[in-house]
Amino acid sequence: MHFFTPFVIGEAQIQDGAITAQKISSTLKTVGESSISTSIERNNNNNERNTGNISPTKLKEMKINEPTGWMNVRFGLKSSVSGKRVYAQVYINGAAFGTSSSTTGTSYTTFIVYPPPFAANDLLQIYAWSELGESLAYVNNMRLYYDRTGKFFYALPFNPELDCALPWRVPYSVTNQDP
Repeated sequence: MHFFTPFVIGEAQIQDGAITAQKISSTLKTVGESSISTSIERNNNNNERNTGNISPTKLKEMKINEPTGWMNVRFGLKSSVSGKRVYAQVYINGAAFGTSSSTTGTSYTTFIVYPPPFAANDLLQIYAWSELGESLAYVNNMRLYYDRTGKFFYALPFNPELDCALPWRVPYSVTNQDP
């Protein structure tokens, strides 16, 4: 893979006039900042929380303070009693997203969810519940995995094998605010 190398317009002098700064700038396009889902942990809310409720109960919450791109969310779930089923589900701004995850094990099982990009001030939440109220549903290690891609320029026509973004390793701003 080749990375796009930025070039400077200004001091360079092109003698024949066939290529000018104006011609070059008219073929450049700016791509906004975003992120891609990866296996690199960038943010976490690792506190363990539990509930014995039989209806979905909010246990974990992160406020996403700025717009994001794509990422994946991982969390651990376990039951306090072997063989008794517990559930957890990702919510976005109080609305269920995707399908619920479940386990009957007393050791943590890690689940992965791929939500859409977030807007500033969105809430990422994990709700959990016990099937019959006979055990506690434990949730821990709510983690966000992604690589940010900084703003970059590419030349038209775009060539994905030559022009690409370099990862930006700065985590998004989030606020952990478990209930």
